[in-house]
Amino acid sequence: MNKYKTRTNIITNGGLGLALAILILLGGITYRDMAAARAAAQEVDHTYTVLEKLDEVFSALKDAEAGQRGYVITGKKEYLDPYYKATRKFDRKLSDLHDLTRDNPRQQKTINGIELVMRGKMAALGKLIAIRGSKGHLAAVRLAETGSGEKFMDDIRTKVTEARDEETRLLKERFAARGLAAHHLGGAILTGGLLSLALLLTVFYFLKSESIRRLKAEEELRRHQEGLENLVDERTRDLAVANTHLKEEIAMREKAEHTVRKTMEDLARSNRELDQFASIASHDLQSPLRAVAGFVELLKERYGGKLDERADEYITRAVSGTKRMSVLIHDLYVYSRIGTKEKQFSRVKMGALLEGAVDNLKEIIDENEAVITHGTLPEVEGDDTQLIQLFQNLISNAIKFRKKDVPPVIQISAERKEDKWVFCVHDNGIGIEPLYYERIFVIFQRLHTKEEYPGTGLGLALCRKIVERHGGRIWIESRPGEGSDFYFTMPTG
Repeated sequence: MNKYKTRTNIITNGGLGLALAILILLGGITYRDMAAARAAAQEVDHTYTVLEKLDEVFSALKDAEAGQRGYVITGKKEYLDPYYKATRKFDRKLSDLHDLTRDNPRQQKTINGIELVMRGKMAALGKLIAIRGSKGHLAAVRLAETGSGEKFMDDIRTKVTEARDEETRLLKERFAARGLAAHHLGGAILTGGLLSLALLLTVFYFLKSESIRRLKAEEELRRHQEGLENLVDERTRDLAVANTHLKEEIAMREKAEHTVRKTMEDLARSNRELDQFASIASHDLQSPLRAVAGFVELLKERYGGKLDERADEYITRAVSGTKRMSVLIHDLYVYSRIGTKEKQFSRVKMGALLEGAVDNLKEIIDENEAVITHGTLPEVEGDDTQLIQLFQNLISNAIKFRKKDVPPVIQISAERKEDKWVFCVHDNGIGIEPLYYERIFVIFQRLHTKEEYPGTGLGLALCRKIVERHGGRIWIESRPGEGSDFYFTMPTG
């Protein structure tokens, strides 16, 4: 018996050691391939971001030209507001574009060329504005008729096309790299599964063989003990039955544990695939949408005012629709990412995060003459990026649903209650009826038309998801016509 037991132990321990070695090796290979796939996906994201910034720079230039054209035609200075806003946005977007392409000297050279031509165009726009202001409409028209502005725009389109072609080339290369990394990762997982299955079958075969040998040895031992009393025989049979039941219970438990592990692995894989799908789908949807938006803008630029009023209205609606769709796709992407690629929590100061959110919303705050005050805010454990987003969404929501002709007044405070912090964002807006308290936190649920209050219906749903990821909850208390209080909790630990 000791001989069989020793042999069984050797086989079992050897099999487990070999299985552990194989799992460690496969884990290293899988980690390497996952890192490669993640890096390739990040490169693809970077390329899409550069393309988006190119569109934003060109859009800012078009906005500036539109504002300048309105001023030259009418002489009204209020038409210069879009021009000045677009000028500020133009400088900021160009700076972002330079930062994003620092890893590509060839693209940096193209971007420098774009900046040179665009700044020439901006200078020409400024000169025409100055002539309109000092010498009048006729002098400005004569300067515009020289065609220098169109020359600038042709050069700009050529440069932008060169930059987009370069990014498109990089995008193809990075898609290929991501596909190769995904192929390697799938191969590693498949190989690991097959090796693990083969190892399990081998170990099972040896264990079964040893079990048969052991049963034969026990049978021989029982034959040599025939002279023992009947009571001992009965006791032995009872123990054998109990042992069989125990084995069955162990087998059932192992099967149940295996089912649970497989379910958890399937769930984790499903989550990873959903995360990857959300990322790819967002970018793949944005690309054709940007193309449609570009062509519609060209239609508006080339044929606006040349067709009948209904055609102009259709073009305007198409431009508006593509912009809303772009915002919706972006918001859906952000919503799907909450809780999937989680950033490690750290100790953060909520007061500093609130100031960051206010800085990000400075333009809308100034436009609406909003007043924002806050008391002393605590430190918590959390994701600083998501908590800034939480404050931004609640503050922008309060500004959006303001009373007509009444400047928004927003107060942020925090109070400790037992083992949690209770934060409050109070506003003096239009308020909400109690029957809508839960509905406003549901994705895509709107209480007003987009013409009354623009938006995608994702802002408060995103807030709920961020708060719940931090172990808290969010709710509202409101008085129609008097304002609202949005409360959310955070653990004190």
